[in-house]
Amino acid sequence: MTTTSKNAKTTDETTFCRIKSKKILLVEDDDIVRMVTTMLLKEIGCRPDTAANGQQALELVQKNEYDLIITDIGLPDINGIHLATQILALEGNKKTPIVALTALAEEDTEKRCLKAGIKKVIFKPANIATLTEIIIQFTI
Repeated sequence: MTTTSKNAKTTDETTFCRIKSKKILLVEDDDIVRMVTTMLLKEIGCRPDTAANGQQALELVQKNEYDLIITDIGLPDINGIHLATQILALEGNKKTPIVALTALAEEDTEKRCLKAGIKKVIFKPANIATLTEIIIQFTI
């Protein structure tokens, strides 16, 4: 029994070490959601950058390399699906995983996201377990 617990603990520590310091771009126009999600990402051990709109996000991805991009779908200047298409078209970002964050429960949202190259859709509010899961799934 001790061996199993020790192995589980070692696995958790190994996973934490592997997700620690991952560079994440969070694109979210709502100040509170952006602040809370940023705090959660820092708690996980990631290094988040934030953008409040699509234009800021495009500027950041042209200057920085990210392990994962999390974008709201309902941005004020450009929707997150179109933003994902633009990001993935940029040289050097073709393989950057993008996850959509949304409050929209429209039936075709996930299909449109996947068609645009978004890897997964998660619903607001994001919690630490969901964020940890997507970081492990798409960056390790």
